[in-house]
Amino acid sequence: MAGHRPPRGWSGRWKGAAVVFFAYTGFEAVANLGEETKRPRRDLTLGLLGTLLISTVLYIGVSLVVVGMVPYDQIDRGAPIAAAFNAVGAEWAGILVSIAAVAGLTSVILVDLVAMGRIGFAISRDGLIPPSIAKVHPRWGTPYRISAVMTVAVALLAGFLPLSALADLVSIGALAAFVLVSVAVPILRRKRPDLDRPFRVPFSPVLPIFSALACFYLMLNLSVETWLRFAAWMLLGVLIYFGYGYRRNPPGSAAAVRSRFPWCTRTARYPICRVPRCRCLRPSGLLLGPRGRALDDGLAVGPDDLV
Repeated sequence: MAGHRPPRGWSGRWKGAAVVFFAYTGFEAVANLGEETKRPRRDLTLGLLGTLLISTVLYIGVSLVVVGMVPYDQIDRGAPIAAAFNAVGAEWAGILVSIAAVAGLTSVILVDLVAMGRIGFAISRDGLIPPSIAKVHPRWGTPYRISAVMTVAVALLAGFLPLSALADLVSIGALAAFVLVSVAVPILRRKRPDLDRPFRVPFSPVLPIFSALACFYLMLNLSVETWLRFAAWMLLGVLIYFGYGYRRNPPGSAAAVRSRFPWCTRTARYPICRVPRCRCLRPSGLLLGPRGRALDDGLAVGPDDLV
């Protein structure tokens, strides 16, 4: 939007919300790490809603303070808070804010990289990308290869693409993912009622449908260039899926089950564990260990982990 007069009114609000939606991808990381929580029903609810409430209140409060310090049409788009303090003569505060911003951005990048590694591991576990990419480190117990690949890819994109284009791509990608997840909730409730659900989305299907429509409407407020880049990225993903994932592991095939539970065989519908003394199955096929704790946690899980 640099060099152009920003839209005003409700259209401006919706466009602004769509452009800065990337700021909320950290909450997606909380959900992506949900498999590693001890009590998903409690921890995910507190983690998602608690951080969302706190961050929203802070966003609104900081915006009100900055607008009170500097007229909104004079706010610096590169460093708005630090520039606002400099404008009122508090240069020392601007320096502290800049240092805090660097530290905050660094922590956000690290959290997102951890989440992307877990997403890549889950995709590999389902057989959609080569399993060697998401190999788990024998000592650290984390998918180190996919994490390294993601880190290098992020560094290259950040080094060669404009920040505004990256922000719009992250926003439209996150919104598209939220649309798909929201649509999947009522579908899975209907098609797979037997799945174990430690965390259940309330008010389904009303809330998921409203979420999908709201996210899609925000996507419509992004630029045509962003949509073209998003379409190219989606086309690449579709080619990888049909070129590798679908042919290697069609949905519901025995190979798909073995990729998720390599020590299990498949009967008519559910995987059955071959490991002695393994307390396996719920109808969903979730592997259980002592005291019913889920062992398929997205990390290093094998037959030796089962008792």
